[in-house]
Amino acid sequence: MATRRKLHPCTQYAIDVVSGKRITGRLERLACERHLTDLDRQGSKNFPWIFSEEKANRIYEWFRYCKHLEGPLAGEPIELQPFQMFDLGCVFGWVHKDTGFRRFKKGFIEEARKNGKSITMSGVALYLMCGDGEESPQVYCTAVDKKQARIVYKAAKNMAEKSPDIRKRLRIRNYEISHITRNGELSPFSRETKNKDGFNPSGVIID
Repeated sequence: MATRRKLHPCTQYAIDVVSGKRITGRLERLACERHLTDLDRQGSKNFPWIFSEEKANRIYEWFRYCKHLEGPLAGEPIELQPFQMFDLGCVFGWVHKDTGFRRFKKGFIEEARKNGKSITMSGVALYLMCGDGEESPQVYCTAVDKKQARIVYKAAKNMAEKSPDIRKRLRIRNYEISHITRNGELSPFSRETKNKDGFNPSGVIID
């Protein structure tokens, strides 16, 4: 008897939202509808994008190396929730069929407090430094002021320090993290930064 192939978590979440099994806001529902519609458009004329489950899974697997920083789960690997798997799966999974470049250059995520947004974005920042294959990556944690900008950076720094598999790849300083073999930098950045010349970011987390 043939077994039914399990749907990818990103697609399963979208189906659950569109079917009403999961209740979300309007914009999240529209994003889910777009994901499902575009899956059907793959391979059609004038639609050069494909959903790479492999690339989406890569960001999921990365979070297994990332550790919770506080609370009862402190020290345990981060297990992404379905809504996080959808958000990250869409951003990192949709790519150009020929070049492999990501379709979405920007992503907007809005969540209520205490849903782990800063921790998730810290993990993404570290992925852009280590797991994305970028040579000399320039990743910035940004906000209106220095204090706010340092929240995600500090969480990324603490996460890197407490996750051995990540720490061994990086040089970690108080206000800058660099890759041991690919150089680059991960640092906080705000509008208070005086000299903004020379910045060529490969990834930006805006809080």
